[in-house]
Amino acid sequence: MHLLIPGWTFTGLSGNNPFGEKKEKPKGAWSAEQVVEYLEDKMAKGTFYIVCPDNDVSESMDRKRIAWAANDLITGRPPLTRWREDYQKEAEDWMGKQDL
Repeated sequence: MHLLIPGWTFTGLSGNNPFGEKKEKPKGAWSAEQVVEYLEDKMAKGTFYIVCPDNDVSESMDRKRIAWAANDLITGRPPLTRWREDYQKEAEDWMGKQDL
């Protein structure tokens, strides 16, 4: 394993007041424990790049997003086109057709 991208992980540090009420983990986020379990499983399989999903984004969706972003560079599109209004429909259509 050479790279861990933990994705949306709630550790309790973000937005908490140390002397006040603790925030609850958002439904979509993974806990630190989930990230560790996923990391250990992928390391046991010899996975080089480990990109953690979360409760809102699947492994397949992450792969599609990475491929679309790489194509920004390859095809000469502006960067971060997935978030640009003029590319949004094209990106959604493309991702819907991909089986990654």
